[in-house]
Amino acid sequence: MTRACWPTARSGWIQVATFLLAGAMTIAFAAGARRALAGRAGGYMGSETDRLYGAGLMAAGLLRADPADGFGPGRPGRAGGARQLAW
Repeated sequence: MTRACWPTARSGWIQVATFLLAGAMTIAFAAGARRALAGRAGGYMGSETDRLYGAGLMAAGLLRADPADGFGPGRPGRAGGARQLAW
């Protein structure tokens, strides 16, 4: 199974949980970095960038991949399916 198929497979919850957990930990890091770097150059924008990155990871966990173009078993798509797109 290719990496692109993981979110649509039976065990896709593992990848979803990983995205959500990594996003939450990145947001927690951004909060700590903002406190630690308060008043210093880059203290605000650096932590805001980290916070947005964490929010993006959480969004990636919540928004599922489209089971199209041969991704996922039994889905209509190209002749080679996921294997052709991956290689």
